This record gives sequence, C-alpha cells and structure tokens, in this order.
Amino acid sequence: MEGGQDFSHLSKEDRLKQGKDQGEKFIKNELLKHGVRIFTVDAGNSSSMQKLDMIDKIDGYLDGKLSEPVQIKLRKTGRGGDDIAYEIVLGYDPRVPVMQQLQNPRNQGRDFKGTSVKHYFVMNQSETEIYHIPADMLKNAAMQAIQEAGGTVRSAFRSGTGVELRPTTDNHSGLPKLMAFIPAQSVAKDHYTIGQGSIQPTVGVNTVMSKKDYNIAAAAERLKAQQAKQKAEQEARKARMNQTDVA
Repeated sequence: MEGGQDFSHLSKEDRLKQGKDQGEKFIKNELLKHGVRIFTVDAGNSSSMQKLDMIDKIDGYLDGKLSEPVQIKLRKTGRGGDDIAYEIVLGYDPRVPVMQQLQNPRNQGRDFKGTSVKHYFVMNQSETEIYHIPADMLKNAAMQAIQEAGGTVRSAFRSGTGVELRPTTDNHSGLPKLMAFIPAQSVAKDHYTIGQGSIQPTVGVNTVMSKKDYNIAAAAERLKAQQAKQKAEQEARKARMNQTDVA
C-alpha cells in the first residue's frame, strides 16, 4: 500500500487502529477512482456514532444511502487468505441440523441476520484488487455449503466451491458458534483493479457526512419504512374486506 507511515512509536492497539484507518482511506480513495463512493460519518465525540464501527461494524454507506451500510475489510497475509469470515450460528450445537438451529432467532449469527452490513468491500492480500460482495451472496454461499455437508456440521468441512464450515468458539461470549470462511473472489459481484481507476476524486468530492446530515437521512429512512408499513397494512385490510365481500 502506497503512502505508508511509521507507527512504531504507538502502542499495539493504536498501531492496529492507525493501520486500519489508513487502509480504509486507501480503499475508499481507490474506489472513488472507479466511481464508487462510500460516505463516512463525522462522529466527533458522539458515542452513538462510534458504535457504528465498534458494534455494528459499519464503515460507511454506499452513495450516502443509510439503507446501504458498508464494511471494509483488509486481507493480511496469514491463515484464511482472501476468505471472508461469516458467522452463521451463535450458541451452536453440532448434534442438531444447522437449519433447525437457525429457526431460533437467538441462535442466528450476526452475519446471518444481516441486520447491519449490506455490502462488503474487500482488498485482497496482494493489494491488487478490491472485491464488492453483497451480503446476500455470502449467505447463499454459506447455505449451499451447509446443504453440501448434509445439513449437520460436526467438524470442519470444505465445499466444492472452497467454502469452509468450521465449528469454533466466540472469543467475546465464550459460546460455541459455526463459522463459514468464504473465498472473496468466488462471491464478488464486481472487482476493481487498484491503480487503474480513471476518475480523479481529489477535486470537489466530499464523502464525509456530518452528524446533522446523518440524523436527517436517518429520519427520512424511518419515515420511508413507516410509510411502507402503513401501505402494507392498508393493502392487507383491503384484501380481507374483499374476501369478506366474496363470502
């Protein structure tokens, strides 16, 4: 990665954070050159905004749309290669079929629920490509691997497409869980070659949202969801009335 800085004087925790921040900036800048805009939020000292990255693992929003949250991943040399770690079940019992466990919302892993991230942008280990992976494509790949494994996963299993299913333990909660490790390239919707983008993003482009703009957009999203719910309820009532008239 170009433009590296010396963080040797910092603590390990601060070095990791600085490395992540610099990596994310590099990826966002390269994506801009391909016309892909990821907007971040200027959190300031707001603990609620910092929660986006710490808990929800959100690094920004595609085209500034709050309904399209993004997570950025940097692949480092080591075990796993360019695989994406995907949590399927939390509180996993290897004796019980996976799909049966997923029927209980409390057992659904964070990634399987899909409540936070809709898009992943992943830079490969060699720093030559950035993959755009919609979250639903990861879910489909994980479900196909489970089906190929016969529905029950008692030990590590690798599918024909290279997806590895692995029972393991959650470091935070200590609960057993089932993970899928999915090759990024196999599920990528698009890929962008680093250094080959033709758009120059350095002039007149701002991809940072103020907290005020974020709150306005969030309110608009809530209103949109409320209106959609009201419309669905009205259509349901109308359908019930029509059935009553026919009877």
